[in-house]
Amino acid sequence: MAVNSVGSPVIPGTDLFWAFPFEQEDEFGGRVLKGPLPPMDLDLPGDMKGAVQPSGNTTIAIVATDADLTRIELKRLAMMAADGVARALRPVHTPFDGDLVFAVATAKRGLSGSRLAK
Repeated sequence: MAVNSVGSPVIPGTDLFWAFPFEQEDEFGGRVLKGPLPPMDLDLPGDMKGAVQPSGNTTIAIVATDADLTRIELKRLAMMAADGVARALRPVHTPFDGDLVFAVATAKRGLSGSRLAK
């Protein structure tokens, strides 16, 4: 993932990631919120990097797997990854961002069980 977004990955006025409630095994350093969140404007984080310009910011991600996925399954994988971006950055998908997620599969490993999307 390459991130140069208008939004911020941290909650303004703190050192906490927006996604800190979803932390697993202290992957973000085990930080916790002490007290209530500080007052903030959720539309424009206080730690933005200067004035925003059209086409000046973007977030690009690639999700890759060795699973044998169909085009429909790859699309669903990309959509789930885009949902993760929305949990991690605020604001996200602004008119100033060019957010994009690519999903690719090498198809080297077959899937077991039934396939829901055919």
